[in-house]
Amino acid sequence: MGVPRTLWTRLRRRIPAWIDAITYALVLGGLLTAGALLVALGAGGDLTTVKYLLFGAGWVLLAIATVRLWPSRGGDPEPSDDFDRSIGSPGRVQRLADDAPPARWVRQPTPHERLSSASKQFLAAIITLAISILLEVGIGA
Repeated sequence: MGVPRTLWTRLRRRIPAWIDAITYALVLGGLLTAGALLVALGAGGDLTTVKYLLFGAGWVLLAIATVRLWPSRGGDPEPSDDFDRSIGSPGRVQRLADDAPPARWVRQPTPHERLSSASKQFLAAIITLAISILLEVGIGA
C-alpha cells in the first residue's frame, strides 16, 4: 500500500488539465463565433443571423461530442479515447489553446492527464450555446 495522495497532490495534477480544457473550449467557441460573424456579415445578415448560426453550430458540436463520449459497449465504465492518445501531434485548435493565456502560463498536462478532445468539444459546445444565449438575452439580437 502506498501513501494516500493528499488533496494538494491531486489538485496539482488536475488543475492544469482543467485549465487546458477550459482554454480549449474558449478558443473553439471564439473561433466558431468569429466564423459565424464572418458568414453572417458576408451574407448580408446581422447579429440575429450570428445568433442562429451559433445556436446551430453549438447543437451540432454538442451532438458530435456526445456521440464521441458515448460508451461503445454497455460494459465500458468510461468511454475510450485511444484515438486521441495515439496522435503524435496536437490539432490546430489544441496548439492555439496551448499558446493562449492562461494555458501558456501553467505547466502543460501530459497527454495522459488531459481531458479527452470529446470532453473539450462538449465544453466548447456549452460555451457556444452560452454565447448564443448572450446574444439573445443580453444584446437582444
